[in-house]
Amino acid sequence: MIPVLRNCFVYFEMSVMTPQQPLSNTNPAAAAATMMMPASLATLSIGLSTLEMPLNTLVGAWKGSVGLCTTGQILSAGQWSSPLDPSLSSYGDGATVGCLACVNDNTAFETWDGVMVTASITFNVNGTVISPPSSSSAAGGMEWGATGGFPPQ
Repeated sequence: MIPVLRNCFVYFEMSVMTPQQPLSNTNPAAAAATMMMPASLATLSIGLSTLEMPLNTLVGAWKGSVGLCTTGQILSAGQWSSPLDPSLSSYGDGATVGCLACVNDNTAFETWDGVMVTASITFNVNGTVISPPSSSSAAGGMEWGATGGFPPQ
């Protein structure tokens, strides 16, 4: 868990690497050579959430969370959306996914569920910025609202 500071930009990156598993071989002498092959990659989602999201939930599936999945789709509060070019946003073994976030206290407003704080999120895969289907800002990022969960700074 990485805390996101308020009223400033925070950037983090994660590199995706699959574990290696030995090839099965009937010849014991050849098996001792330990040839390795990559394991299959599970579905991943890299992103942000509020503290209320359970740890066993895919990021983006819970309200107050947003994530970029290995399929290249953005999942935000349980709603799927495809970026302008999903082939550039899908990722797998060896990829590096970055996330730039800015939680802006100046945009906070009162709702029935509590105070809503808007965050601006921009994802990139291997240095290529991922543009949402309808860009909410000139920089190609997306606006995302979340209630609570951000620790006071």
